[in-house]
Amino acid sequence: MNYFPDEVIEHVFDFITSHRDRNAISLVCKSWYKIERYSRQKVFIGNCYAINPERLIRRFPCLKSLTLKGKPHFADFNLVPHDWGGFVHPWIEALARSRVGLEELRLKRMVVSDESLELLSRSFANFKSLVLISCEGFTTDGLAAIAANCRHLRELDLQENEVDDHRGQWLSCFPDSFTSLVSLNFACLKGDINLAALERLVARSPDLKTLKLNRAIPLDALARIMMSAPQLVDLGVGSYVNDPASESYANLKAAIRKCVSLRSLSGFLESAPLCLPAFHPICHNLISLNLSYAAEIHGSYLIKLIQHCKKLRRLWILDSIGDKGLAVVASTCKELEELRVFPSDFLAGGDGAVTEEGLVAISAGCPKLHSILYFCKQMTNSALITVAKNCPNFIRFRLCILDPTKPDPVTSQPLDKGFGAIVKACKGLRRLSLSGLLTDQVFFYIGMYAERLEMLSIAFAGDTDKGMLYVLNGCKRLRKLEIRDSPFGNAALLADVGKYETMRSLWMSACKVTLGGCKRVARKASRLNVEIINENGGNQMMEEQNGRGEGQKVEKMYLYRTVVGARKDAPPFVWIL
Repeated sequence: MNYFPDEVIEHVFDFITSHRDRNAISLVCKSWYKIERYSRQKVFIGNCYAINPERLIRRFPCLKSLTLKGKPHFADFNLVPHDWGGFVHPWIEALARSRVGLEELRLKRMVVSDESLELLSRSFANFKSLVLISCEGFTTDGLAAIAANCRHLRELDLQENEVDDHRGQWLSCFPDSFTSLVSLNFACLKGDINLAALERLVARSPDLKTLKLNRAIPLDALARIMMSAPQLVDLGVGSYVNDPASESYANLKAAIRKCVSLRSLSGFLESAPLCLPAFHPICHNLISLNLSYAAEIHGSYLIKLIQHCKKLRRLWILDSIGDKGLAVVASTCKELEELRVFPSDFLAGGDGAVTEEGLVAISAGCPKLHSILYFCKQMTNSALITVAKNCPNFIRFRLCILDPTKPDPVTSQPLDKGFGAIVKACKGLRRLSLSGLLTDQVFFYIGMYAERLEMLSIAFAGDTDKGMLYVLNGCKRLRKLEIRDSPFGNAALLADVGKYETMRSLWMSACKVTLGGCKRVARKASRLNVEIINENGGNQMMEEQNGRGEGQKVEKMYLYRTVVGARKDAPPFVWIL
């Protein structure tokens, strides 16, 4: 295609949105590399230590949108120390110093300070979108800086963040002339909110489509907000506690009838189940329903609500719905594509409220299902085999038995055959998490059949190193492998070190890997960072560094590909080989 002018190729590149496709076309020739370099505006970085900001900016000087991930995925399960790292400030400093025209920033599991948010708000004149997911380190003072200085802000999305200060005046920092907001989510904030400032902000935002509130917003305020924003498409309800005979409830019912565009409903962080019928009139339009935090809505109330939602494609609920409730979902939501069932009383020591019966019912009634996260108290091989036959289009299949080593309760056998059926039938499977009593045989099945698998999470599974070797040798597209509490050791780790240079990362904790094995990996692969995380203290780490304890098992190992070498901000309990 060298006979086409560069201007034509640039126009063609505008239609290529996939990060992988753009990476591939940049390797065709020097001309395409250069065109892709200057035309690339969106960049995704799955590990903030795989590259540094200076190198990113040299590669893509016209960058406008950046997605950046910090801590490993197992941080969601408290397996990564709180102060491990993942600081965003050096990135914002470098982007500001280079005068990059940043407009969008999406961060996940990063440490974000108020200083970082202040610098971000003052450095990029056309900044429009900030999404923070499972981040920490900032307060509402940082949010106030974003509100006051980002005059073109369209999206502020705060999901699952640890916000240290909950003063509610940050919403009043939006200027009175500010009208560009399209999406606002502050459901994760726990403190009071300036209701008057929020209502004024909503009223002067005609393009507002997504609004997710925290539990500090009472029912009467929710009614006023909905009345002034009938154009809402995505609503997250905070506090939903009131008397169905009250005036506030009557006002809410009137406001809901006006929101004919509503397609997504979530929240109900505090709720009065008797008030749920107010939403029944608009349920027939919903395609997404997230009740994963609605712990006060149980059984029959959940079922009655869902029976009105016949167009649902995405449903997140608690396991308090029970197997019978899932059967109702299966008979009602024929268009369902994604289901997540979370444990409602896991932290309180409960053993789960759904079983294989609910999963089988869902698979029989929802043939379009392609993504599932299912926390349950038990599972059987026959159920998994049935699910595989009913739903061969799974892309993501994540199943967590709350007793992670529990066998098939009917046969007392491992669940190898059941998961084997899943990976054999679901040809497009890209993400898999599995639990229950599992032997090396299940990993043989995964290596043999999961040809497109990209991410695998393993816990309390396997017998020998062969299990891990089956996966590494068979899954050619594997990018992330997470293993905890499994009997895999140095033999599996060292069998094919070159494999790790084609992956993004490998996490192993509470396994049989030793310090000496980790050192050998590091010596063989210069483009890998091998981190040993030892929370017991630095003295023991120094002894190991001096050559002692080569056979000692490591607590946690995080191995990842990088082009910039060891990071400079590692805390004392992290040793980078």
